[in-house]
Amino acid sequence: MKYCYRLLIVLLALLMLAGCDRAGDEEGESQPLATSTTAPAAPAATAATLPTAAAQPTTAAQPTDAPTDTPAPTATVAATATATAAATAGAAGQDTTGAGDPAQQELMGAWQPVMAVAALDQSLCVALQGLAQTGQGGGLGALAVTAGLAGAGGVLQSAQQQLAGVMSVPGLGALGGLMQADQTALGGVIGQWSGGQLDAAGASSALAPICAAADATLSQTQQGAQAAGLSAEQAGSLLDQAKRGAAGLVGGINP
Repeated sequence: MKYCYRLLIVLLALLMLAGCDRAGDEEGESQPLATSTTAPAAPAATAATLPTAAAQPTTAAQPTDAPTDTPAPTATVAATATATAAATAGAAGQDTTGAGDPAQQELMGAWQPVMAVAALDQSLCVALQGLAQTGQGGGLGALAVTAGLAGAGGVLQSAQQQLAGVMSVPGLGALGGLMQADQTALGGVIGQWSGGQLDAAGASSALAPICAAADATLSQTQQGAQAAGLSAEQAGSLLDQAKRGAAGLVGGINP
């Protein structure tokens, strides 16, 4: 009896197991199999193509001039420069024929003060003539006469002192006497004009022959310097220097 019960229990258990297996199979068939879906791959990133810089135009090589040789200075240029220098020196009153000679230099030194005295006498006479014309105009011009005469007296005294220092120059000869005569005549006009014996018009008339004599003395002084051994260029240079010096001394007589 017990054996039958056990057998029945076993059968029931087998039936139950069989039912569970069938139910599991049905459940497995009813559920669809999960399929893995692969997402489509993203398109590969394409490298952006950057715009390329436009090719710069190439500069064509400029043709270079073939170096040319500079012509060397010719002897003509040197000769021209020498001639120009000589002409310039002559125009400036410089001696170009022997200024380096000690004997010539000594001679020029002796005649330079002689020329200075003669030029000062002549320039003083011309200045007094101008003062006489100013005085004849009256007004303020007449007032300028007194101061001008005082200045002329001082210049004459200086010229007389210079003349005394050159009277022993070799070859001076009669030129010393001529210059003394010119100075004496100038002194007479200055004295009479300052003292009232002459007015401006009278002084102008008295000065005319004196100035002519002073011009002649200056010319003879230049000739005497050449006769003593100076060249024409050397004598002319001394004369130019003497005139410039005299102009500075008499400039205040008739401003």
